Amino acid sequence: MTPQIFPASRLSIMVVAGAFFLEVLDAAIMTPALVAIAGTMDTGLDAATISVANYGLALALFTPLGGSLFPKITLKQKVLMGIAIFGVGSALCALSHSLYQLGAGRMVQGLGSALMVPAGRTLILSQPPEPPFQRPWRG
Repeated sequence: MTPQIFPASRLSIMVVAGAFFLEVLDAAIMTPALVAIAGTMDTGLDAATISVANYGLALALFTPLGGSLFPKITLKQKVLMGIAIFGVGSALCALSHSLYQLGAGRMVQGLGSALMVPAGRTLILSQPPEPPFQRPWRG
């Protein structure tokens, strides 16, 4: 008995694409904003870069573990869980008043990214595309 494969729905593609956009936007905005963050939190620029390192560390640690952390949930549930965790981490970063709180929020964001990116790619790439519209051949 072969498993039934469904083509990726447009909604799931849009959700995964939106999650990827948020992750890339977050990474792209963080580096130029470090000067302003360091000034707001009364720390040096070298100390503020710890928040970037925390995100990268969490992403590097949890990406290989993402498949084995939650073995009983589906890919779609992992993507949604990753988006939710990333959102919580973003809220923690927005509400942070110290460098330590910002670093913790960035680690939570890294955990969310580690769940949503590999699961999202697998979800989209493991499903065949919808067949194109077939026109009858006219000679």
